[in-house]
Amino acid sequence: MAPPAAVQEEKIIPRSAAESLHKSDNGNKARAQHAKYAAQIMLRQHRLHVISFYISGEWIRAFRWDQAGCVMTDAVNLVDNPDDFYDLLYCLGNLPDRLSGYDETVTRASENDIRLLRDYTSENDDLQRARSDMLENTRFHPIYKNGVRCIATPIAGGDVCGMLRSPQYTKAQRYLAPPSKQPALMRIHTRLVVKEVGKPLEAYVDTVQLFEACTYAVIGHMEAWDKAGILHRDISANNIMINVRENEAFLNDWDLCKYKEDFGNRAREKAGFSGTWAYLSALTLTHPTKPPEVADDLESFIYVILMMAYRFHQHTYSTNLNDLECTPKNIKCANYENKPLALQINKFFYEQLRCTDGRYIGGKEKLVFIENGKPPICLLNEDSVLARFLRDAYVLLREHYSAVDFEALKPHFVGAPFSPKEMRQFRPRATSSIVHKLAVNLRPQAVQPRKQKQAEKVTESKRVLDTHDELLALLDQAATEAGDNVHAYGKDDYLFDQFLGLGDVVVQGTADTGQQKTMSSSLKRPNTSS
Repeated sequence: MAPPAAVQEEKIIPRSAAESLHKSDNGNKARAQHAKYAAQIMLRQHRLHVISFYISGEWIRAFRWDQAGCVMTDAVNLVDNPDDFYDLLYCLGNLPDRLSGYDETVTRASENDIRLLRDYTSENDDLQRARSDMLENTRFHPIYKNGVRCIATPIAGGDVCGMLRSPQYTKAQRYLAPPSKQPALMRIHTRLVVKEVGKPLEAYVDTVQLFEACTYAVIGHMEAWDKAGILHRDISANNIMINVRENEAFLNDWDLCKYKEDFGNRAREKAGFSGTWAYLSALTLTHPTKPPEVADDLESFIYVILMMAYRFHQHTYSTNLNDLECTPKNIKCANYENKPLALQINKFFYEQLRCTDGRYIGGKEKLVFIENGKPPICLLNEDSVLARFLRDAYVLLREHYSAVDFEALKPHFVGAPFSPKEMRQFRPRATSSIVHKLAVNLRPQAVQPRKQKQAEKVTESKRVLDTHDELLALLDQAATEAGDNVHAYGKDDYLFDQFLGLGDVVVQGTADTGQQKTMSSSLKRPNTSS
């Protein structure tokens, strides 16, 4: 649905409040913590925006958050100008729910609503027509009409309209002038109901389920590209879902996808790309305006598994409980002191450098390890399926990057920046190949076992990640071997959530249970600076 005429042409409103922010490490950490709180509210409530206050000493600011960004006021001195704050607080306290950010299209079901739902039958022609109308925005979408598997099945959906029958849209983008001086993208609220019930990937119980889930997700990604010409562009741990009713998984959250025919266009996003920073490819982070490629998403799948290895498996940075009972409280306390792990995660996954044009780039550490052809993690069980997969995956990455034409990517380069517990037995499972189960056709070269090529140079460079075959074959082999005690060496090094309570690392996961679904699993020291 098209946005209202009044907002079809976005205008940039000059910003001034941001220029007076206190620039310091403590100030940055405090703002990051504040942002997480706002994100948690919007994740757990039906909200269009959130209004919050931040008080530091005698100064206070008001913030308005939505899915496009944040707008804030100038700092107000509570001692010299208390009436300004009182007036603002009074006005906000008397706002109707709609202007306070609550989504009025969501209400608690009445007894009559529940009765009507229970009386629903698929044979009712009127209800069938109504259900068909609810799917008008999804059923003809290429990803659904082309029979793509391993994705969620839509039941109903479409743009959400408010009480005035106009779509709900974000407003913060009007105040956020990116370096390119073009307005940031406006977001329209869309609601989609799907058939499957899924839990996030981080809820996997062992290595077998980790590889199985990722294999299903890569198959969904491959079929979306091959059958519908759609690239996901936001591969992350939160977008790979494990089906709670079946022993399968699916790739979720396609709202940032891009069609093949649109690949010639430069990215419009503020940062030059879409996706979750920690899982973006090294090329995307170093060349932020380059068009997306299949290889970028496939590299992101490898980083998903690498992140899970750091988080849940035994490695040289693993937290030592020192014979304490393995409880959430003890894990949080022990993880909080594990600064080496926090620094390693931040350096590899979250490195950011501000450039001359105001953009942010990263990926330097990722490139170094790709060039070496070795993963950054050192798992204690070097013979585990997970360790062998990561070694082989980095051989794939090195081979692919050796064939990348970096000269052609120069126009997309941004200027230089300013100055343990005992391992468990594997779950016994008669695991068969998911690729064979779903009758996925791979090139013969891809299904052949890959030889160890850690030290030697790649003699014939190939862009092996331009198709799904090599990585999918590698994932399927790992998933099959993990469920086979003959190849799995009988042990699973799955440990516990080593990000739970980790003080200096920002991840996507749950702060309290490690089971989902938040912006951070870290516990921060209180900050009073802004």
